[in-house]
Amino acid sequence: RQGATVRRTVRFIRQSEGWSAPRLRAYQLTRLKEIVRHAGAHVPGYRQKFLAHGVDPAAIRSLADLPGLPCLTKDDLRAAPERYVADNIPRDRLQLVVSGGTTGTPTGFYHIARYNDDVARAFRLAMWSRVGYTPASRALDLTASFAPDGLRFAADARTLWVSIGALDPAQFPAYADAIRRFDPEFIVGFPSTVTLFVQMLHETPLPEVRIRGIITSSEVMHEAQRRYITEGFRCRILEWYGLAEYAGFAAGCESSDAYHFFPQAGTLELLDEQDRPVTREGDEGEIVLTGFYNWATPFIRYRTGDRGVLGRGHCEACGRHYPLVERIAGRTQEFLVARTGRLMPGSALNVHSDLFHHVWTYQMRQDTPGEVDLYMVRKPSYA
Repeated sequence: RQGATVRRTVRFIRQSEGWSAPRLRAYQLTRLKEIVRHAGAHVPGYRQKFLAHGVDPAAIRSLADLPGLPCLTKDDLRAAPERYVADNIPRDRLQLVVSGGTTGTPTGFYHIARYNDDVARAFRLAMWSRVGYTPASRALDLTASFAPDGLRFAADARTLWVSIGALDPAQFPAYADAIRRFDPEFIVGFPSTVTLFVQMLHETPLPEVRIRGIITSSEVMHEAQRRYITEGFRCRILEWYGLAEYAGFAAGCESSDAYHFFPQAGTLELLDEQDRPVTREGDEGEIVLTGFYNWATPFIRYRTGDRGVLGRGHCEACGRHYPLVERIAGRTQEFLVARTGRLMPGSALNVHSDLFHHVWTYQMRQDTPGEVDLYMVRKPSYA
């Protein structure tokens, strides 16, 4: 069952997705003023930034004032994560999150426990519903890296996680019957893991499984992968974009593969190498997000490190007045190689653990199949 925050947020997204562009901009301005004033009053790191840049948080009059605010970088957070925590939120409501992704640069920040996860779940449901997914749908999830059992059910038994380690010709047949009996309607994964799953099906077919939709994230899907997956399942593929920071969300719509960024979740900017706004369709820039929902560690003009290609004004196919990014250009696929030659996607090794709160940066290096060296630059707190 969905919590009140999830239901309320989904309802708001449904009500607002038909709003006109002026109404969406007015909503964004209201939320921008709120989060900037909150950061200036209660977040020491922002107070210092605003003072250094001569910014008055109460002086925001329009969305055109947004570029005048200083950017927040991952280096800012890594250098002093506690300075970017709001002092008016009780500590027992804060949840530490450490996200390194595949970049090798762990970043620590805070969510409001349960609340931010529920908001993110609501946006995921809104995105995934574009291919017919509902909370009652049966989903096969190929994003988990747990071991050794290989299979795990969600508490509500609507999701079956298959460990990425099971996507191996020697192991997959042992799990194939359980997957067939589960009879998934949707597959959730990384482009690389869904591709591996299709390869496994060529070895161990599951003729009774009919997939209604594929939902992928965290990596750029190459065109060859898209063709290969589509040939395997002949269904719609939905690519979605999100961050552990919950600073923004985007996905294709019912008809277009371009990323529709939710204006209800925050603002989107694309900046070129000179920090100027990208304004011409087809040009590429860094994705910079301002999120409206994380009051524990606000993300105002947050430099994500991801790169996107600007799309046209809005999607004519669905009619939503959402900013479009034609494609995400900065998320790569990397693999480790097992002794057997099996490929382990780098996205399976996402670092969302407080263990890496004590590491400045890390690198995995492999010269021999089955052997990996891990290099780390330790923080003083590393035990």
